[in-house]
Amino acid sequence: MKNKLTFVLMLVAAFTFACDRFEKLTNGFPTPTPETTTPTKQLANLELKPDAELEKQIAAIATQAKGKVGVAAIVLETGDSVSLNADQHFPMQSVYKLPIAMAVLHEVDDEKLTLDEQIGVTKLDFVREGQYSPIRDKNPNGAVLTVRELIQYTICESDGTGSDVLLRLAGGADAVQNYLAAIGVGKQLVVVNSEKELGQNWQTQYDNWTTPNTAVALLRDLQQGNGISPEHRELLLKFMTDSTTGPKRLKGLLPPGTAVAHKTSTSGTQNGITAATNDIGIITLPNGKHIAIAVFVSDSPADKKTREAVIAKIAKGVWDRWNYDSPVNTSQVKKIKCAESRDADDKNICDVIIPPAYREDTVSMDGFEVTVKEVDLKGDKKNEKIVWESSWAGTSGGELWVLEHFKGNYRKLFETEMTWTPIIILNTSRNGWRDFAYLLTRGGVDPEFITVRNDGKSYKAGGGKSYKRKDGQLDQPAGEVLIGKDWNQSILGPIPNN
Repeated sequence: MKNKLTFVLMLVAAFTFACDRFEKLTNGFPTPTPETTTPTKQLANLELKPDAELEKQIAAIATQAKGKVGVAAIVLETGDSVSLNADQHFPMQSVYKLPIAMAVLHEVDDEKLTLDEQIGVTKLDFVREGQYSPIRDKNPNGAVLTVRELIQYTICESDGTGSDVLLRLAGGADAVQNYLAAIGVGKQLVVVNSEKELGQNWQTQYDNWTTPNTAVALLRDLQQGNGISPEHRELLLKFMTDSTTGPKRLKGLLPPGTAVAHKTSTSGTQNGITAATNDIGIITLPNGKHIAIAVFVSDSPADKKTREAVIAKIAKGVWDRWNYDSPVNTSQVKKIKCAESRDADDKNICDVIIPPAYREDTVSMDGFEVTVKEVDLKGDKKNEKIVWESSWAGTSGGELWVLEHFKGNYRKLFETEMTWTPIIILNTSRNGWRDFAYLLTRGGVDPEFITVRNDGKSYKAGGGKSYKRKDGQLDQPAGEVLIGKDWNQSILGPIPNN
């Protein structure tokens, strides 16, 4: 009798275990709910350097959306920054898949999950028709996918089903919030609902929100490894870079091949209003620096093409402003006496800048001298030439030219009069060309620095910030002196010898 009772108890225990295992598999969650205990690292303080002029440019672009636009962007290595409505709330939509994926990868770091662990995905996990899900569309009867595959589907293709399964693996929305709080962004980045719940009620998307500043803080955490191991950081950045969504947003107007690790999101449209068209990401500049950028377009009546163009133009404006290498000082200052030079390149320079009538005038040409500095203004490793007329620079200054190589010779990109040194390459750029500044002087008028920017075809003077202080003194623009000496080390007079 005792043996029979023991046998029955063993059968009951085996049956209970099997049912429990079957229930976990059919629910798509074979692993227990993990606890969140996140080791973090303290990131160095980053002193922000706001760019008021760039903010005006972005604000003008944002009006095209006819809705609410939020922007934050920071060069992570320098602190150069710009923002617009950056502390206001915006619905994340699929942008929230990035922090969910980070929370799951932390569970892998804690060895509570493995990337190769197989997870059952059933019909009960599927988001509804109309919500994007390649997992559902490819596997109408369900599937078994690894954690790695779920993250890849969720980040690369913005799969709603994959996101919900990851949310469950992370331990639910509360566990994700605990993770975000541990890395310092939990108060302003709120994950409350699953993708399935987002698809059931229009207003629910507004409960899952962040600010542009916080989104950029999250990107900085990712880039600099706060709350995620180096190995899994690289994996996630790769998936973000490989993403197939939103090619006309952050990436839309950037040079082909630019590395952009990003996460997009798009809501539906109700009564002609689209709640969310977003893209956040990390742009790698040619100089190796990184821009963390978040652009949110909310409650917009504009069409998709316009909304995406707003994001693309903002990213391009940021790129043009901060895409520069330093230093750019690539040659020694050279002086050319045009009437005496026998060097073919020197003669080409003189022929371009001197009108034909003056070339035959031996009196005018006698002693005519220019100072030349080679510098790569476009970042294409082809030096342009800054040419300053130093011999005729009287009280009204001398002429200044910028020349670029063209069909075996040179052509003018810029020409102006009444200039003096220092001539300075600035730490900003526009349309892929570095900005520069010169000292404007003329008889009886106080000198001032003039900023010169490229409009995509040639350089134009003016439109930059004023370098005059309230006390009337003149500040020198930040950058590298190409010709002359620092303003605070010189007074107006003949060009100093470098």
